[in-house]
Amino acid sequence: MAQKHWKASFEEKARFAHAYYMEFYNCMWGTALAQHGADEVQRMHWTQIRRHQRNFFLPGLEKLGLTNEKSDAIASAKYHVLANILGGIDVQYIEESPEKAWIRYNPPNFFGTLVSALPSRAVVPDFAGWHAYNGRSLGNPRLGYVLTHLMCQGDPYDAGYFKLYDHDLDPEECLQFSQGERMPPIDPATQPQLGEDWTPERRLRALRNYGVEFAYEVIHTLLDLHGVGGARAVVANAAAISTANQYKKIIDTLGLEKFDAEGIALFIQRDRALLDEEVEVEKVSTDEYVVRQKARNRRLFPAPASLPVEIDEALLQGWRTFVELVNRDLTVEMTQALSSGHPQYEWQIHRRAD
Repeated sequence: MAQKHWKASFEEKARFAHAYYMEFYNCMWGTALAQHGADEVQRMHWTQIRRHQRNFFLPGLEKLGLTNEKSDAIASAKYHVLANILGGIDVQYIEESPEKAWIRYNPPNFFGTLVSALPSRAVVPDFAGWHAYNGRSLGNPRLGYVLTHLMCQGDPYDAGYFKLYDHDLDPEECLQFSQGERMPPIDPATQPQLGEDWTPERRLRALRNYGVEFAYEVIHTLLDLHGVGGARAVVANAAAISTANQYKKIIDTLGLEKFDAEGIALFIQRDRALLDEEVEVEKVSTDEYVVRQKARNRRLFPAPASLPVEIDEALLQGWRTFVELVNRDLTVEMTQALSSGHPQYEWQIHRRAD
């Protein structure tokens, strides 16, 4: 099945994939909040952000060219600015001194409108689990982070600063609070910039990957804390809701024009192509197509079999919701999965039995 009529540019595809997975990410948090409450969201957020900090902070400093900054406070602040800008977040930098560097996360909030339903205890782990750990990752016990503003508490942005103290900090001192502390003015001319090696295409891939990686980290967190059954319940609900909320954008971005069995196969093909993945499509009859995928993008999914098949089944609720919205006579079933030990994924598109 050819894709030659897909007119979306690489930039349009990357930006859509980022938005698609960030919506899914926020729907998982919203579902977790509804099913488990704010205290459990706090625990989940801590677990997820610690995983992310361990995996990305030190390698990211190298990729962003920040290993020779004047101080660890400056390097840490610039890291959060540049890494989040690559992820589509508006972040600004203020270097008050070599020992004190501010960052301001401008709206829209990372959690979108969900931030209005989150108490501060569910948001603070973002800073306690990452920013406050940068000193320990760098082997610098004098580096801490001071949180000054939170949107969930009515501030216009999230903000704070990295600070080098004149003494070693105890672990509980690495995150401190100075609510409402006045921020120095922001100078647009002093904002950190990405190096020339960050080509436009590389930036767009980073944007797309940012959304995918954050979403799948939540899935791994759910599995760690709630097991397969609990994770499946959250993922299935979030996949269905996020897909329903975005189905018109899916149609537009993927250039879909018809919604018979062939059209649904094309939807799956282009959905996977957003992540640089290939599928094979077989026509069985006018009303039945089979789609097969032998491998996943190794950059995003280095070990696809590490997730249980129940998560693949939960994610399938997104595609089923899409099909329900565009053609109620059809359905899609997963008959093979890499996560079940099969050599491929296989999905059958056919008429509904009822």
